Amino acid sequence: GYVEGYGKTTVTEKIDYINFPALVNFYIVKCLAFKAGVQPGINVLARYRAEAANGITEETSFSEAFGRSVNTFDFSVPVGFSFELGGFVIDARYNLGIIDMIDYNKSVLDELEFELGCLFNVDLFKYFGGVFLNEVAVVVV
Repeated sequence: GYVEGYGKTTVTEKIDYINFPALVNFYIVKCLAFKAGVQPGINVLARYRAEAANGITEETSFSEAFGRSVNTFDFSVPVGFSFELGGFVIDARYNLGIIDMIDYNKSVLDELEFELGCLFNVDLFKYFGGVFLNEVAVVVV
């Protein structure tokens, strides 16, 4: 979201998505990888709030405030690099938004992310019937 001032009124618009990134690592060298994939997302919150200097506050849904709706689905293409060292991973990624967030506006969700994570080995082959996953990263954003 963001906050913007109009004279003596402060306006806050908050649009939140839960994203589900799926990336493939292409290792350049043993500890450095180029990452690329897809990231679908689902809208979970779209709120509008206006607060005047006299204390009057209006809070409503985005569609009620503007008569337009926020797209419930988002899709982006993440690309980036990760560096792994000693069980830790540092990740830098750019997500290129493909779908407009708001139906009347050409605003896409482009974002730059930096992550720090911890790798640990697991053997999930037996649990997913043929799908092999041998590393899981716990990521702090």
